[in-house]
Amino acid sequence: MESLQRKTKREQITEFFVQNMGTRFRTDDLHRMFGTAFRTRVSEINRNDGTAIRIVNEIEPGDERRSSYYAEWK
Repeated sequence: MESLQRKTKREQITEFFVQNMGTRFRTDDLHRMFGTAFRTRVSEINRNDGTAIRIVNEIEPGDERRSSYYAEWK
């Protein structure tokens, strides 16, 4: 029987990136999907020793205002 408890945003983000390992997603799209505290939650995920992934932020060459995120295994 599945738990009826809702997943936290942090759990949703982790699950999303595990399912899409290595795929790059634009930062503005991720903010729309997961809310304005997305960067804070990513930082929490990356600091957690119990998490199997690391979410990487990459600035797009030639445009400091645009970035993307992708996941890799720790």
